[in-house]
Amino acid sequence: MKVFSSQQKFINPVLCVLIAIGVIAGLFQHFVLTLPIPPKMPPHQIDGIVVATGGQGRINEGLRLLGETRADTMLITGVGTDASKGALATALSLFGDDLTQFTCCVELDITAQDTSGNAAAAARWAADNNLEHLLLVTANYHMPRAKLAFLRHPSFTSKNAGIQLSYWPVIPEDLNQGNWYTSWAQIRLLGREFAKYTLAWLHLI
Repeated sequence: MKVFSSQQKFINPVLCVLIAIGVIAGLFQHFVLTLPIPPKMPPHQIDGIVVATGGQGRINEGLRLLGETRADTMLITGVGTDASKGALATALSLFGDDLTQFTCCVELDITAQDTSGNAAAAARWAADNNLEHLLLVTANYHMPRAKLAFLRHPSFTSKNAGIQLSYWPVIPEDLNQGNWYTSWAQIRLLGREFAKYTLAWLHLI
């Protein structure tokens, strides 16, 4: 009995670790394969667009949507304290109508330090501008965590009152979702975002 008990104590922790690894791998695969794609058309009822900064064409896509929807104002949140509209317009190589639209209709938020901060900044901006329905624009791999953060903010929690939300995920050009496992850079990007999403879901960040 002592030998069996000793083996059981040795096997159980190993089995638990293997099961945990398998579960995490399965959840990670599910996370990657179910990342959202943009709808065919943006909602007609939106009156403001919020772009969570982070590159990957998010701002350019937000500007395109600003020109194609009823929304006449856009917030870029989390740009950093050193950012300015002039510097950002230069970095984006904006000119002509795009530059005019950016100059007149885009506001920058320098307060947000994380995704929860993006949600808080968007809520303040929407309240200040009497906006009722926002379109959230961010990378598709970031959208699950962004959606989680926004819906936890008091301004966005009610379906019948407050600020309504719609979502527009941007698929980065360099993200091959079908063959993500063939690139270490993509594994690292998606793995880091999966970890952040899991911690946010558990209320640990």
